Amino acid sequence: MLAKLPPEHPDNPKTIMEIGSRDCRWPCSGEGVSTVFCGGAAVKDKPYCSRHARLAYKPKEPDRKDRVQFGSKFTKRTAIP
Repeated sequence: MLAKLPPEHPDNPKTIMEIGSRDCRWPCSGEGVSTVFCGGAAVKDKPYCSRHARLAYKPKEPDRKDRVQFGSKFTKRTAIP
């Protein structure tokens, strides 16, 4: 189970009415119209700053042909010397 992270305190918090097209849209606290967003500088072509983009997007998984199934877990194939 993942540990619950403490609430964030963004450097440049913005409400939904203040957030611009180049601001990070990661919700940090609040609900509904009282939600406060990060407001940091967004990465080009992404809705989040670099910190939140790392949390939001996973790296690409290896191709299925490179994995072998052992029970319910997958392992990357390695060459046998």
